[in-house]
Amino acid sequence: HQQPNCARGISTHFIYFRNCKRNYQRIRRKFLPSCAKCASAAVTLARISRLQESLEPGEFFFVTNLVNVQYLTGFTGSNAALLISNSDATIATDARYEIQVREQVPDLQALIGRNFSDLLLGDLAKSKVLVEGSSISMNAFKDLKDKLGHEFEATNGVIEQLRVVKDDSELQLIQA
Repeated sequence: HQQPNCARGISTHFIYFRNCKRNYQRIRRKFLPSCAKCASAAVTLARISRLQESLEPGEFFFVTNLVNVQYLTGFTGSNAALLISNSDATIATDARYEIQVREQVPDLQALIGRNFSDLLLGDLAKSKVLVEGSSISMNAFKDLKDKLGHEFEATNGVIEQLRVVKDDSELQLIQA
């Protein structure tokens, strides 16, 4: 049997598996959430407000872990970051997701570009910015400090602690 034409480095098993419509649909259902599975705007705003309650005035939280971005906003794209203050939240993503971010996260300001730290933190007055310590390398943390001049502080498990307490939409998904 003949090998399919495919780019070097892509397994032919993937090509065969992808071409099998039933298997592809099964994988798509399992790994890509449909709109029914995505959290509603009210639920995600409630999650953001729970995080905002823990922030002091003038303090910001820079979220880069995609799992936490999705939990807080409902945005399912593969490239995004989120900046949360005690009164506001802004999401940044690249141009591939411009339409998707406006549909999935209509209540938040969306910035489109490549360098999320510059987009979200570049215009801020010097302030305290919390970052997810487990999701950022030491080099990236140092670069943020050197380049942007804010007072950065690494946190550990802040959003994960919020995720421990399940809201009604999560309980419904668990029971389903």
